[in-house]
Amino acid sequence: LVGVGWNGGYCALFCDECREGRYEWCSTEKITGATHDGGHAEYIFAPFSSVLSIAEEALETHTYAELAPIMCAGATMYETLRTTKWSPGDVLVIQGLGGLGHLGVQYGRKLGLKVVAVSSGSAKAHFAKQLGADLYIDASSTDAVQTIRSLGGAKLIIATAPSAPAMISLLPALSKEGIMAQVGADFSPAGHKMEVSNPLLVNNRATVMGWTCGASKATENCVRFSVMAGIKPIVETFPLASFPEAYDKLLYGSPNLRCVITFD
Repeated sequence: LVGVGWNGGYCALFCDECREGRYEWCSTEKITGATHDGGHAEYIFAPFSSVLSIAEEALETHTYAELAPIMCAGATMYETLRTTKWSPGDVLVIQGLGGLGHLGVQYGRKLGLKVVAVSSGSAKAHFAKQLGADLYIDASSTDAVQTIRSLGGAKLIIATAPSAPAMISLLPALSKEGIMAQVGADFSPAGHKMEVSNPLLVNNRATVMGWTCGASKATENCVRFSVMAGIKPIVETFPLASFPEAYDKLLYGSPNLRCVITFD
């Protein structure tokens, strides 16, 4: 059993990034479904370097539709947590409870962090608790920054909502030497011109960083951990014939976290 994630492979030998072992930054920039076909196909030719191995036992607990988003959204959240500095018991803030955020809450819980979910609307409180959040903050009615600071501040904030102003609004909630990792992408003018407080960064030795999911081996490790820990994305499945419906729902409607095309 194999899979192909968002990262569509790498040259492995010829660019400086690959020669230094940073395969996700390969200068060829291969992306599944973008630079080569295969994002929503029943059969594909995939570059060998993009393929990851999945234990057959994974199908005892996860469906194909549940495994697929782990290789994109899951890998993004898991790798962000794996590569940043924190200790068990530290406060982790997940901003947004969408396709990325609902997985981030689960990973944070399994890794031993105190997970605070931040979103808008009181209706999401029960959902956040079901995922494993220790605390849910409705940012539309509560001062999220003040509430997080009352906990001692966040060692790590993973901002998933594609809104630069929403991301930056949580920056003062970081603890000393805290990190804000932005995994949501805001392509609006606000996202291209994002303003942060210089004194806040300097005085707190805070860090603002971006992150995308890694290459095939990192994604393989994420899938293995997810299966072992029982972490699953919430998916809504569509047959291939209903692809236009799924795509429209993703762009204009209310997708149930992750829309997945199936070939049953």
